[in-house]
Amino acid sequence: MIRALKRFLGVKREDGPMPWRPERPAIVISSCKSARETGDFVYNGGVKLYNLWVRLLREHGYPAFVMTYDGRYADWLIDHQPHVSFATVEQWRRKGIPVKYVTGWLDATAFVECAASLYFFDAEMTATCGPQRPLLAKLARKKIRSIATHSRTQQAWHMAQGGRPVMYIPEWSDTRFWRPDPARRHRGRIGYMDEGPHTRRDTETVAVACRKAGVPVELVEVKGDEREVIAAMQSCDIYLGLNPGKHPLWGEGCPRSQQEAMHAGCVLIAYDVNGNREYAIDGYTALLARRGDPEALAGLVVGVMKDESFRETLRLRSQEFVSRAFSSENRWPLIREFLELEESCADTPEAGTRLTTREAVERYLGGTAFINDAEVPLLAKYGAMASRGIVEIGAAFGGSALVLLSSSSDVCPVTSIDPFVKDSMGEFQADAALCRRNVLRGLEAVGRPRAYGRWCLLPRPSHEVAQEWQRAIDLLYLDGDHHYPATCRDFFDWSGFVAIGGHIVLHDSRREGTEPDDVFSRGWPGPSRLAADLREHACVALVDEAFSMTVWRRTGAPCSQCMARKVNDA
Repeated sequence: MIRALKRFLGVKREDGPMPWRPERPAIVISSCKSARETGDFVYNGGVKLYNLWVRLLREHGYPAFVMTYDGRYADWLIDHQPHVSFATVEQWRRKGIPVKYVTGWLDATAFVECAASLYFFDAEMTATCGPQRPLLAKLARKKIRSIATHSRTQQAWHMAQGGRPVMYIPEWSDTRFWRPDPARRHRGRIGYMDEGPHTRRDTETVAVACRKAGVPVELVEVKGDEREVIAAMQSCDIYLGLNPGKHPLWGEGCPRSQQEAMHAGCVLIAYDVNGNREYAIDGYTALLARRGDPEALAGLVVGVMKDESFRETLRLRSQEFVSRAFSSENRWPLIREFLELEESCADTPEAGTRLTTREAVERYLGGTAFINDAEVPLLAKYGAMASRGIVEIGAAFGGSALVLLSSSSDVCPVTSIDPFVKDSMGEFQADAALCRRNVLRGLEAVGRPRAYGRWCLLPRPSHEVAQEWQRAIDLLYLDGDHHYPATCRDFFDWSGFVAIGGHIVLHDSRREGTEPDDVFSRGWPGPSRLAADLREHACVALVDEAFSMTVWRRTGAPCSQCMARKVNDA
């Protein structure tokens, strides 16, 4: 069943040793038990947490990876981090490459046996204080260097049982994606997840109580991949935390979905399972009901729906609290101390060197780059000018992303968007996993590994992402579908996000000669026709050119031509 689900979701693979300086240890995080129990799970909070840790470590210059037995993973998160296989980690170990091993699951036999020492982050105390307790005692004597956990309850248990210091490292969410969207919110919509057999009983109890009280509500089940869950939660007024806790005494460590619902703008009403008290301050950021008491839960829902002022006060307090306390900015000092790391790993002295030729881009990338020698320094020039953000439409094998990441500032986020379908003008088809590997390899090779932490690759159609986008950017690089209607759509969907004074780069937009439309001649017909159109638009001005590239400065708000524009088939 799991294998079939992985095939349905689209299993990706990322593998292969990556170069890094020997003074920087690799950090590998895994729950891999065997070839059968690979350490990859779908819709799993632990897997999500592993990816968040890897991203944060990479932001601070450390080569970090999630390990599964075969290097594969089901594609359900928005931003999967680099993965490696058990065989690759074993190869590093045999070569004497320094590796730090982190796990949240003591029964991860293959991973634990391969590690000389372990850092144990306990996110599942029901197993630790139950069937894995003898294993904890054994590994604490032989392998575990340090223990951390994400709730004060679990921290206290470990300190009492082991008589040793235990770090408290709260969880967090990726606030690039987990944020409220009031325009989507439906008054009275109540979201919940299927938490077991009691779910139907509890939601029916809430529905009946609301009907009796004359309170109109709509209960919707939240499910799917991360993107679908975010959209569903953003549409909800209230989120019901129906997790009853796995352990009858200790409850649940720190349920992720409830914290994420707060990030998405929901008012949280949940069962009190101890661990959720890390963010659910009863009566201040959320409302808590006694575990297993659906009538109490329903009473809280009715009360908060009848008091709109209190409901909105809870929402505002909740959003302010989680945005400040449950974000990655607060976690680095704790994770650095837990893993016994340096303050951060600076990039190499040559990190400021800019890529200047296509040959150099392809050599570091390890793949094909669709960019001309004259275009490389031009793209790097405008990448270096951006600070608020860069969006690239069309990533292919990662060549332009490597140029943008290696040239832009350390605070500039770069987002690449590509559905990875067959190229509009060629026979090739790239894929997201290969693109990520190439960019990671290239950044390591040019001494800019930290830049990977500010890159996000979205394998989706650009018009879908545009509908959800909310941030201003300084640079828009258009190199997606080169047919005229699609090129126009990308421009008109995205140019409004470019700040006044920012730039838009059109690739393949300086066509010359009389070659047939399916033959490249310093550009393609679609982007070149759009570039000709833009000369008549008052809101942009042509400021630079190189080979097939044109660069346009955003000079003002969308002009009348933009507002009236209707994209028709060429």
